[in-house]
Amino acid sequence: MSKNKKSNKNIIIVGNSNNDYLTWLSKLEGFDIKTVRNLEDYAKLVKKDESIDLVVFTGGSDVNPDYYGQNIGKYTHIDKERDVFEVSLWERLPYGVLKICICRGAQFATAMSGGSLIQHVNGHGGDHLISTKEGINLTMTSTHHQMMYPYDLNKDKFDLIAWSTYFKSDTYLNGRNEEIEIPTEFLEPEIVYYKNTNALAIQGHPEFSSCNKEASNYCLDLIRNLLNK
Repeated sequence: MSKNKKSNKNIIIVGNSNNDYLTWLSKLEGFDIKTVRNLEDYAKLVKKDESIDLVVFTGGSDVNPDYYGQNIGKYTHIDKERDVFEVSLWERLPYGVLKICICRGAQFATAMSGGSLIQHVNGHGGDHLISTKEGINLTMTSTHHQMMYPYDLNKDKFDLIAWSTYFKSDTYLNGRNEEIEIPTEFLEPEIVYYKNTNALAIQGHPEFSSCNKEASNYCLDLIRNLLNK
């Protein structure tokens, strides 16, 4: 195998590789971007001894609540085939590989990291302010009706990087279509890093061409920092 082949750095996009993702991820520079739509695609990469440096889980349908121990709520719409594929791929990835998880991907990463989801919220469509742990306010574009809930995890398992500056939702429903009990320290999570799975979960859509540039670049910087750890 040539030295050049070994030195390639690859980003794998799981499922959806539309132009928004491709344009946004190309700003990282120095990576080849590949799409994996099924386990056969992944097996071909492994067989060719391709490096896997970054895996991106994208937006889409709701995650099956079976993966976080709830019933399917009345607002939840799942894609079982996609869930089975992504869980199988997640479990096959090299240990410690960095995962970037957008919208549905963020919720999927939460479930795979041992957290839970709020199955229905409102107020999180369109642009809204988020606050970061560094004290920066950014305008993020969102399109979600479910929400990450990492708060059942031990605090050493996750890092809350950004949250909604203002509470946007007035409802937080579980799989029984009941309001959950909100803890006193609750903030509506926007960006969470799961330390146990090396997964950066971004609830909004920094890849959208319509997303505020500062917010989009902030997320890219987070990825660069994690790649350089």
